[in-house]
Amino acid sequence: MTELKKQAYRNFFIYYATEPLDPDALVRNFLKANTITGKGRGGIKIFDIDSGRVVSRKYLHGGLLRAITRDVFWNGKRAVDEMETLLYLEENGFPVVHPHAVLVEKGVMPKNLFIITRYIEHGTDLLDFIRTSSDQERRKIIVK
Repeated sequence: MTELKKQAYRNFFIYYATEPLDPDALVRNFLKANTITGKGRGGIKIFDIDSGRVVSRKYLHGGLLRAITRDVFWNGKRAVDEMETLLYLEENGFPVVHPHAVLVEKGVMPKNLFIITRYIEHGTDLLDFIRTSSDQERRKIIVK
């Protein structure tokens, strides 16, 4: 499995795996990008980095405590775990979006988390794929 690298830059810790990142361009473009509401639970940001167009998704809590904890996490584990899972699936031939980086906003304890993945025009998530695909299309993915 690919080992993640961690780099501190400005108010963020940046986790990445496969390509060296320009932390200044990544953070600058991330901060400049507008949040597109109505996409994902907390909205998304779409912007460009050296390797192409990417999308950023902010993590939000779910469940009963969501009103209290909303977007505050104690550490970056949840986002890092998702990035490691995506990398594992990608390395094993599953059709998943490529994760470029995780941004963990620095702070004493509470942190905001963001995962940055490749932007795919007209892409869909797994739940939408399952709802809209045929049995044969679903079997193709399971067999991989």
